[in-house]
Amino acid sequence: MDNSIVREALRTIGKLDEYIVVEYCNGASFREISLSVGMSLEAVRKRYYRSIAKLRQLLGVPPPRLAMLQTSMKMRTLDMLQHSHPLQGCL
Repeated sequence: MDNSIVREALRTIGKLDEYIVVEYCNGASFREISLSVGMSLEAVRKRYYRSIAKLRQLLGVPPPRLAMLQTSMKMRTLDMLQHSHPLQGCL
């Protein structure tokens, strides 16, 4: 995905949420971020996860569980198609 698209999406979620997401992605802990912004640890954590959900929606990225399920379903379907044919067991 193009970095400029991600940067543009980050700008839409608000300065504080952008800061939280960027800092966490750069390796800061929720505790470190909470101290730097003067919010509770739980508030920072919630803002992070809500921001990630917004970014996924803006960028058209499915949630991790859905993405894993879709991949799993595709793999099973491909496996079925590759290993089952009308003459299976006859050859």
